[in-house]
Amino acid sequence: MHAAVASPPTLSPAQAEWVRQLEVTFAQIARTRMAGLPVVHPRLRVQAVGFHARSARVGGAADEPRAIEAGALGVLVTPWFMNLVWRADAAEATPLPVGQTRVRTLAGEAMPFLGAFEPAIGAFEACSLISPMFQFADHAAAVATATAVLQALRDVPMATTRSPDEPYPVASVHPTPTPTPAAPTAPTQAAPAAALPPAAPDEAARVAARRGFLFGRAGRISPPSTGSSR
Repeated sequence: MHAAVASPPTLSPAQAEWVRQLEVTFAQIARTRMAGLPVVHPRLRVQAVGFHARSARVGGAADEPRAIEAGALGVLVTPWFMNLVWRADAAEATPLPVGQTRVRTLAGEAMPFLGAFEPAIGAFEACSLISPMFQFADHAAAVATATAVLQALRDVPMATTRSPDEPYPVASVHPTPTPTPAAPTAPTQAAPAAALPPAAPDEAARVAARRGFLFGRAGRISPPSTGSSR
């Protein structure tokens, strides 16, 4: 029997409208700036996948109180890249300058987000997952991978640290340790892993392998591609 998986928090009307405009904007980019370029996968299209309301702890050392930043998180699939996208809600939030990196930690993975801007949708942040996209046979395969990325990141607090003076990528504060499968041992009473739920060894290995594909930077180009104005 499988445990029920909680649905991610739904978007507010304002967030949902921004995500709609995100799709419209990048569909227009696909038809104009990217038209005819060899990096474009002809079987893929622009789609915003799995956007949901999220919160992030912003700035400060690990032992200091940190402000909470609300926003929307999801994956943008295009014919030339797959990016994890974060957009803060508060109008007073300081946007990350275009081209500057902010490291956000999700599910124990330090992920560099790049400041981006488009006139139609304003400032947002993008973390490159895959680019180019030719490893996918069709659009459904790309969306399935985007969905798997979000599933791996679900229900894990999102920490943020700014490191503008350090080279890309940089370390960040991890709210939970990255799981590491234990080496086989003699049948004795083993102490449970500190931050992992009980799992069979084969399941732990499967999760580790899946994370290696999703977050192992295979096929990833640095810095993230956004198609944004500079």
